[in-house]
Amino acid sequence: MNKDYLFRRSRWLWLLALLTLVPIGSRAQSDSYEMVISQKGGSEVAVPITEGYPKLFDQPTFYGDETIDELYVEYEANTYYIVKAREVQRLFTRPTQLLPSIEPITKTLEIDFANKFTGGENLFNQVVDNVYMSFDSQYGNGYTPTTKGLVLNTYFADWGNKLFDMRPLKVGDSRLSLQYQGLIVEVPAGSGEVKVDMETHGIYSLIIFNFANMGVLYKSEERSEVVYSYNVSEPTYIYIFPEGYMSAEKSSVVLYGLTVTTNATDGIQNVKKQTDTFTYDIYTTDGRLVSKAAQSLGNLSKGVYVIKQDNRRTFKYISR
Repeated sequence: MNKDYLFRRSRWLWLLALLTLVPIGSRAQSDSYEMVISQKGGSEVAVPITEGYPKLFDQPTFYGDETIDELYVEYEANTYYIVKAREVQRLFTRPTQLLPSIEPITKTLEIDFANKFTGGENLFNQVVDNVYMSFDSQYGNGYTPTTKGLVLNTYFADWGNKLFDMRPLKVGDSRLSLQYQGLIVEVPAGSGEVKVDMETHGIYSLIIFNFANMGVLYKSEERSEVVYSYNVSEPTYIYIFPEGYMSAEKSSVVLYGLTVTTNATDGIQNVKKQTDTFTYDIYTTDGRLVSKAAQSLGNLSKGVYVIKQDNRRTFKYISR
């Protein structure tokens, strides 16, 4: 074991020792704080602090001739988040932040990503115009002005097993953001289509998946629009993500836009009307009331807002 590795390992152990000074686990107020892993590239993973969790430990992992320290964050019994220690920018605790949230799409949603982003934005665990996005920016994932699209260089590994484990998880649950890489939209009961303006490069494919109709794989070396049809009996998440495997070949999926349409039956129309009766109290992040009992979030100016929905739940909303 060389001296350089010993130095890096001792430096990392020193960082872990500092964590004994912050309120983690039973020493923190239960459910009121979260531990944040800030990674190089701008992404942040927030792990809720509950009684006894998170638990932190590190161990060296051998990749060929290279030894890499990995940080294991156990955020509930036998459930871990793992990150290479050298990718961690800093660790800290903070009061629990507002969680992202999405609603079933009850009318046509059409997004041109070129008109939504300017580049360099952190799209990890974010909701933009009712679309959930979770990309780790440190590997070049996210919007790039040169392509005018969302470039996904990291595939969703072992998605077949992970999706079924994630099935009960809702947007806003920290366990979802820890495991998932891709987009999520929620559709109401009924039938409809999801159209994605996209292209794929190398060995990667685009997967569109829901648990009622399962998944479809798409590949196209040229920009094209793919159409995914669904028919569900209840509001359902549709997952959109890159699929692949580890290879020396440079691969990616580029997403230029997204359109979701719903075709409700008479029985579904009643569900839609109930959804449309939601009202929203809209505030700026500094607490100023923007609108009282608004019936839609579609006319907001660009910015970040705090939304109180029918006095039942509060969530953060980003309008672009």
